[in-house]
Amino acid sequence: MAALLMYIAVVSVAPDPSVCTSYEMVSGSAIDHSSGYGAGEVKCWRIPCSGGYVSLTWNTFETEDSEHCYDIGGCSSGCPGCNCDYVIIYTTAGNSERMCGTSLPSYTIADVGDVVIHFKSDNLKHRAGFSLGFTCSVTAPTDPHTAIKAATSVDADCHHSYTDLTLTPASTLSVPASGTYKPGLSQCYRVACSHQLQLTWNRFDIEGGASCPNDKVVLYTTSGKTDHCGSMSPSLTPPMGSDVVLLMESDGATELTGFEVIFECLTPAPDTPAPDTPAPDTPAPDTPAPDTPAPDTPAPDTPAPTHLLLILLHRTHLLLILLHRTHLLLILLHRTHLLL
Repeated sequence: MAALLMYIAVVSVAPDPSVCTSYEMVSGSAIDHSSGYGAGEVKCWRIPCSGGYVSLTWNTFETEDSEHCYDIGGCSSGCPGCNCDYVIIYTTAGNSERMCGTSLPSYTIADVGDVVIHFKSDNLKHRAGFSLGFTCSVTAPTDPHTAIKAATSVDADCHHSYTDLTLTPASTLSVPASGTYKPGLSQCYRVACSHQLQLTWNRFDIEGGASCPNDKVVLYTTSGKTDHCGSMSPSLTPPMGSDVVLLMESDGATELTGFEVIFECLTPAPDTPAPDTPAPDTPAPDTPAPDTPAPDTPAPDTPAPTHLLLILLHRTHLLLILLHRTHLLLILLHRTHLLL
């Protein structure tokens, strides 16, 4: 798919009163001029917002862009910088932005008061036009990309116009999708990642030269910006949580095959607590009891069998003597009885 193009040139003067001598009717909160515009058109719309801030939401945008000045004769002297068909936004404070191309603008109005939309076309190529919605609020519009804008000149270099890439979690950008890139190219691509953004280059073929004077890829992060060209892929690790803006610029001469890069947002793994696993039931080690020697108790003095027999015979002998004496006593008692 061909890259979408958007060019915005800063215009430092307030609108010439002769530019907007009359204004188109604004119906509700929208402006629709997307049914195809004709040659030599000059139209103006005024968005009233006294004391408030205007926010624009672009629904469609398709006008002749700057690269066509290399495609048609005589345009090269007037078309660069959106001088063929364009939209200019004027604010009450005197600031203005000029836009052309085929991608939706991302311009945020930071001035208080009315806004004028001015459209002009030339007599050559014509396209569908544009449509937008608007609101008026007392609250200034918020910008989620203030950090990178404060650190670099990205807003001025890209003229407030970006093609936002969606990461799911990665996105591949090829410029061009095939063939060689076009002359007069000036396009910004923006990638946002709240964690660590990784860039992997599959192809890099940009016209080279010292300080990249012709064609170049400019990379913007919250740490600054760097220019890249030639055939060596950029080596860039963006700061954690930083947006990255890639600007591709080419002049009208050498055209090469461009680049292909993969943007990937590396989301850290969640801190998952370790499961509460109980310790294994390990039995106590089988420790043998200490080898304690038994006390040295002397054995009782047991008499020998022969000695016991002698003792038994002696006691039997004493018993016989006792019986004999008992018998004699009985005889004595008997005789005493007889005497009585």
